[in-house]
Amino acid sequence: MQQTVQHAIESADLEQLAAIVLNGEGKQLIGQKSDQSEIQAFLDNVPAYMLLYRIYYTTLTRVSCLPHIFFQGKIRRVHLAARDGSLRDLQSALDRRKFATAKDEVSPHGATPLHVATIFGHAGIVRYLAGRFPETLSATDNDGRTPLHYAATLKDNGHFYNLLTHLGANPKVEDTLNHSAEYYLGHVQSQGILSHRQLLRDYGAKEELADEMLNDQDDLHSARRPLDDVDTLTTLERCYKIIHEPIDDLMLKSVGLPTNSVPGSASSLRVLITSYLARFLKRSVFDKVKKRQTRLDHNLFDLMWPAMKKATKEKRLDEDLNVGIVIPDYDVFVVFQEFLVPLIKDIHCMEVTQPLMPHPAMQYFPRYAINDQQPEAGASPTASNNGNILRENPDSVQLNLDTSGKYITGCVIECARNLDAFEFPLNLGIAQLEQVERMITARVLSMDFVRATGETELGTYYSMNEILENPSEIRTILATNGLLIPLLDHTDPYQTAESIAINGRYWPYGRGVYVSVDGSLVVWVNTQDHLRLLCCTGSKDSASIGAAYSKVGRAMNYLDEWIQFKHSYFLGYLLSRPSFLGTGLKFTLTLVLPHLCKEKENLRHLCVVRGLQLFTDGDGDGPTVRMCNMRSLAQVEWQLFQDFSSAITNVVALEKELSMSNSLHIAATLITLSCPIALGDPLIKGLTEVANKRPADPVTYLANYLFNFANQKTKTGNKELDNDSNNNNLIEGSVRQSSERELESSSNQTVVRESATQVPAPVHPMEVNVRDESQPSPDEPDMISAPSDDRDEHGQSMLHFACARSHGRNALIQLIEESGTNITYRDELYRTARDVALQATQPDNAKEIDRYIIGLVAKGDLEALNSMLLEGYDHIMDVVAPDGTTIEQVASARGHQDIVRFLEGIRTFEAALKIGDNLERTPLHYAMGVSNVEALSRILIKNGAKRVLKDLKGRQPSYYFMNKADILRLQEEEKE
Repeated sequence: MQQTVQHAIESADLEQLAAIVLNGEGKQLIGQKSDQSEIQAFLDNVPAYMLLYRIYYTTLTRVSCLPHIFFQGKIRRVHLAARDGSLRDLQSALDRRKFATAKDEVSPHGATPLHVATIFGHAGIVRYLAGRFPETLSATDNDGRTPLHYAATLKDNGHFYNLLTHLGANPKVEDTLNHSAEYYLGHVQSQGILSHRQLLRDYGAKEELADEMLNDQDDLHSARRPLDDVDTLTTLERCYKIIHEPIDDLMLKSVGLPTNSVPGSASSLRVLITSYLARFLKRSVFDKVKKRQTRLDHNLFDLMWPAMKKATKEKRLDEDLNVGIVIPDYDVFVVFQEFLVPLIKDIHCMEVTQPLMPHPAMQYFPRYAINDQQPEAGASPTASNNGNILRENPDSVQLNLDTSGKYITGCVIECARNLDAFEFPLNLGIAQLEQVERMITARVLSMDFVRATGETELGTYYSMNEILENPSEIRTILATNGLLIPLLDHTDPYQTAESIAINGRYWPYGRGVYVSVDGSLVVWVNTQDHLRLLCCTGSKDSASIGAAYSKVGRAMNYLDEWIQFKHSYFLGYLLSRPSFLGTGLKFTLTLVLPHLCKEKENLRHLCVVRGLQLFTDGDGDGPTVRMCNMRSLAQVEWQLFQDFSSAITNVVALEKELSMSNSLHIAATLITLSCPIALGDPLIKGLTEVANKRPADPVTYLANYLFNFANQKTKTGNKELDNDSNNNNLIEGSVRQSSERELESSSNQTVVRESATQVPAPVHPMEVNVRDESQPSPDEPDMISAPSDDRDEHGQSMLHFACARSHGRNALIQLIEESGTNITYRDELYRTARDVALQATQPDNAKEIDRYIIGLVAKGDLEALNSMLLEGYDHIMDVVAPDGTTIEQVASARGHQDIVRFLEGIRTFEAALKIGDNLERTPLHYAMGVSNVEALSRILIKNGAKRVLKDLKGRQPSYYFMNKADILRLQEEEKE
């Protein structure tokens, strides 16, 4: 070393002299002389960096406080700050870039400040030095070891190792013993060579510090050390205040929030995202998780940063499917479970207080037990069950939710997955991104995958650079088909930070998309999740959701055979978007609903009770909306498909009802007033069928319908039913005409009937029934038709229609009296005609109905009032006469004391009533949809319940035994 010093002085090599100082050998230059003034000036300044002299001063006089010692050498100050974890002191002393890699004798083995910070576990110092000065990652000590070698010795679940690797450290660099950093990750094999305890001992620290700085030895997911970054903790506190700050009136008006939103109700979807998160991030929960970090160095802010963006903070909850939350790595589900688990349950429409149930195995297509021959001798006994053999149905579903193409204009189905052996793309390096890309494309670009999706030719794989270039033809094609996912422009300085937070530092490297030959199926690779498969319907058959679902199901079944995906026992397939957890499956339909969109809040409620998420485009005033399923957790794919198809079918049916209401209801009113009931009732139903079916020859269709209606009425009068099989196929009339069958739309089918005694369905294609008009059972003694009142299948009478429009004085009263319409009828949304009048801003119509009730009281018609009470009419006590007199005062003034006593007892009326609901569903209908169906149905039938009694939709109780969705939906509404 002395020769090196002399040679550097004589040759006037300032660079070499500076290197000597930075390598911790500056004491060799103290006292040296040079004839050159520039070199001598440098030698005179060496003590300013290396000379040790102490200044003692005491600022605290308390007994418990010791005086602080400050070293004035700048390099040493950097090393001491790195050891003590003082980022502020390190930043003030680090006024030259070379000091970041400078060595000092206070740190043994020729360690740099980053080595020191790693040994003593100061994450803030490590992030600052490695992020601000990348050269520190490759700096080595006297043994050729980088800071990553030191990090590998820490028993922190690889926290620092992952952190340095993510910041750019090379795990392949070898030390003088030819060991890479990866070698020291195996603490058992490297214990005798290099260990954390040994390093602490060399620095004069207690060996026990290795265990003291890391808590919870059994924890395998967190960093095992609390977050110590002051700036990050301050940021989290600010986020908490933003989430819990009150919303001013101006903001309420701008987003249209109701002031009385109830958590879990339909109106709760109208709250801001920040207000929604406040329900789950209470102060007790926040204090518990705010200092936690995962082993991949992600804290609470890395989960909720999307909700903190200015554009997101002003969003309503129903505008963001993932409620402003992103999952940065798999470990956050465990580390932040107090916050995430209740949130995930609520996102997926599950009861927050109930425990999570195990997620079922993947099942895109159902399995049925069908009658078959007994297995041959020697066959496995598990292959059969009482003569029934389990067989998987054909993997082809034929279902079109809108054959007219008038209401549904597009359908996209997405399914996402992540590979089990790799972290999210956000956390992967270049080599890992390439490996994931190769594994997925090897399966996608194969003829086996092509055959599984029902195609004949291989598609094309495009790199992400080809997608992002401007202009890009393939990007235009994907956008046209609705298969283009949101992409950030990493070259835009305003989007760079967000792009790195979502996609990582290496975007767009290692990414791409596979596009099938017909362009209807794509597979995105390493875009937030490892695999995102999207499939759309064709432009000519935009509502054919069955074909798209079948293609996705077959593709995922094939990929699942060859690729191991990341799966959790309770959360199913783990994904970076919380709304996709479980099955990873989302159905998205684009609908045109001009009539339902006139009342967006009612439409939103319709969607919520059916498990649908509603999205409006632009300002939300247009007729075009998008709907997708909210739930994807704790249910199999086939059940999700059934529920979604049923819900969409119902919404489309309501839109059809509203679209023809202007003409049909007026015609029904005129027919009912001018025709006998025997003619008016079937004529109204026939016109309704014509409006729904829209046949090519409506006159012939109506004539056939009336003819069948008459035949049905004749046959239902017989006391004994013929046991012939033809009679078991009656639905609304006698055997249907062949022309009528052709008019039956597949949009009226949603669920396959599962029965061990039915004839097996043909193998290809598989029919999916949307509406199961349950057939009468052969063992039933009676044939009872659906109620023949003047309501349609959605529960609306002509009075509902009339109340939505203005009329002359006494017009409604005349309609009620002449037609005999029941004012207590409730439609599918539980609205009486009076409720419809108020919602349609027709208060005069509501007052007209109240006047009718006042008339009943004045006449003393106690029987009519009692019937209204028994049928659930809840507006009797709200009635006020035009002069302001209450209904009780009117009864008292007319001397009807029995009515006065009746009115006084209404509020405490608790009698058990045996009546149908708003859609004429009896208690037996409800009993068929609950878990203890055997006990309840036995009691009800024993006491006289009819098993063949139909509701307004023509459904017998047995229908709800096979299709429990409607009853479960009612249970959810009751909980709200």
